[in-house]
Formats: sequence, C-alpha cells, structure tokens
Amino acid sequence: MHGNSAQLKEKVKSWLVEVPLNELEDTLLEKFLDEPSESAEKITDLLTKVKKKLQGTDNKRALKQLNRVLPLFERHEFWSTQPVIRVTDPTSQFNIPVEEKTLADVNTSPLPLPESYEWC
Repeated sequence: MHGNSAQLKEKVKSWLVEVPLNELEDTLLEKFLDEPSESAEKITDLLTKVKKKLQGTDNKRALKQLNRVLPLFERHEFWSTQPVIRVTDPTSQFNIPVEEKTLADVNTSPLPLPESYEWC
C-alpha cells in the first residue's frame, strides 16, 4: 500500500539496497514500479531471476532482502482472492470518507429497541 508510484519505488529501492542489480535489472524494476498494480507478476519474475543469480554467491544480506520483498508482489493462492489491501494498491483510493453528513442529517430520535431493552 503506497501513496503513489514514486513513493513505492523509493520504498522498494530502500528495501533492496543490498541487492546488486545490473543496469538492465535496475531499469526494468524502475519501469515495472511505474505501474505496480499491472506489473506485480513482472516484478516477481525479475526478483526471482535476481534471487536465482545470487543463490550461488555468499551475499546472504541480499538474499535476505529479496526473501522479504518478493512475497509482497507474488500471487498467493488464498490472499490474492480476498478483498485486502496489497502493497501495489495506492492508498489514495482508501483514504476517503465512507459518507459525509451534517448534524442536521443525523436522526435525533432514538431507534426502537426490542422489548426488555432500554436506552440509557
């Protein structure tokens, strides 16, 4: 969940600071992060390839960072079908009021309660 693509790009770059990306990988990641909702699968593929490339090396910090970031973009069998906020969703669509009312719009008389209940 992010404010805009620039903020997400900045966060992902900070999360992957120890990961050695070549110029092509860095450029592709930048391009995919411009439209993260549509490119989540491409980001996953790119980071998976980088992870495979690093598995034969002693760069454990980079692998640890990749293992933390990769699940944020991967498709999950259960959670991908649920109405939950994902890291690729812009927060601007969620930070809106449900409904706006003035005091005059609110009913001042109490609602009827079932027998044996009372308002207090």
